[in-house]
Amino acid sequence: MGFAQNAGEEFLLLHDGITLAKGDLETLRKNAGVRHRAVLRLGEEETAPKGFQFADGLWEKEIRSEEELPKIISQAVTSGIKLYEAKLIKPHLEEIYTAYLKGGVQRMDEVDEQDDEYEEQTESAEAADFPDETGERAEYEADDGDEQETP
Repeated sequence: MGFAQNAGEEFLLLHDGITLAKGDLETLRKNAGVRHRAVLRLGEEETAPKGFQFADGLWEKEIRSEEELPKIISQAVTSGIKLYEAKLIKPHLEEIYTAYLKGGVQRMDEVDEQDDEYEEQTESAEAADFPDETGERAEYEADDGDEQETP
């Protein structure tokens, strides 16, 4: 599948002669519910930001889009975390195909709904994810939208 991913722009995913999905890699990825991943290599004594899991010497977290990685890097550096490496892992065609086989296929409105929920959670947790210079987690109050504007 690696060759197909490098050679093509549009893909048709088949299983036992039945079409599972078709489209470009990004569309297939979104529809399968497969996310990009941020991977960090931190100093040995460092505590990873909220939501990151430790595996094979690195901290990893699913992220909605690649635009989140610079924010993660900026927050880590601002917080004084010893960040030695950060990289974005984009799902390969084989990973996307496997997600379709495991039932990861979702309707676009479900994916959009999940993306909106994820964005809200990410925004409300961003400030609390990284400790400040004193080592304490930053205080943050989420805006729940209940405030009313005065005319």
